[in-house]
Amino acid sequence: MAKYFKLSLKEDDFFKEHMKDLQKGEIYSYDELVSMGEDDFAPKKMLIQKKLKDYLLPQKNGCVDLSKIQEDWFPHINDYDIFISHSHANEKLAIAFSTYLKEYYGLSCFIDSLIWGNVFELQKIIDKDYGYSEKDKNGNILTYSYEKRNFTTSHVHLMLNTALMQSMQAAKLFFFLETPESINFKNIKDEWTYSPWIYSELSMSKSMYEIEKTPKMQNFCECVSRPTKIPLIQKAQTSHLIPITKSKIDDICNKKTGENALSSLKNYVSPSSQSYSKTLRVLYENGKKSIR
Repeated sequence: MAKYFKLSLKEDDFFKEHMKDLQKGEIYSYDELVSMGEDDFAPKKMLIQKKLKDYLLPQKNGCVDLSKIQEDWFPHINDYDIFISHSHANEKLAIAFSTYLKEYYGLSCFIDSLIWGNVFELQKIIDKDYGYSEKDKNGNILTYSYEKRNFTTSHVHLMLNTALMQSMQAAKLFFFLETPESINFKNIKDEWTYSPWIYSELSMSKSMYEIEKTPKMQNFCECVSRPTKIPLIQKAQTSHLIPITKSKIDDICNKKTGENALSSLKNYVSPSSQSYSKTLRVLYENGKKSIR
């Protein structure tokens, strides 16, 4: 069963004074962690950029094979230990966290946003060929079709949402980076987000969590978003996430790497959960006494 965390994280957590007790001798700054992570993802990103236009060439019965895009953009999803959900505005923070987990604990992370940024370019390429309503004599687009544009957008977004679900399902751990950019409003009971992608991902993780809790059922998904001023918000499903901090991760994974670090994180029980379980036991015992 996967474990689902809500991580409170900020750049300050990667200041060297907070990293001094890690088991490795080399201490990296926040900027160094970001740079190292970007370098790791660069070859994949460059390959996708080169292939973008090729995706739109008709391949099967004169049709564009969108499934090929999904296969190329999200390969080897089982190779990752951790899925990181985050706001697009926190991309560098997510990269730093990913590199930190890799360098100090030998854990691999899936960050879709380094691919997801190409979605907007892909959408433009598709709409240039299939979403226009009228062109001038030189082939320049004068107007787009509202109906066609909705159709192409649905295809692209649902394709990638499916791929994200599969990637999340394959991961052993799920970390949602809780920041002012990802959770925009809070009250006593609920948390709210502008991002439809964060809403989707948290909702799918909640469904996965509920199904994994149910015996004899199969597991049945960063999301990210660009900043928006459109006043539409969604209730963020975060009640199933275990609150955690970077310093707590360091305590849990102390002197452990790879499968040992992963196992320690999966076995972590938050103090609030322990307190709740203790309360239930007390109520149960008191109930038995009253029956007697």
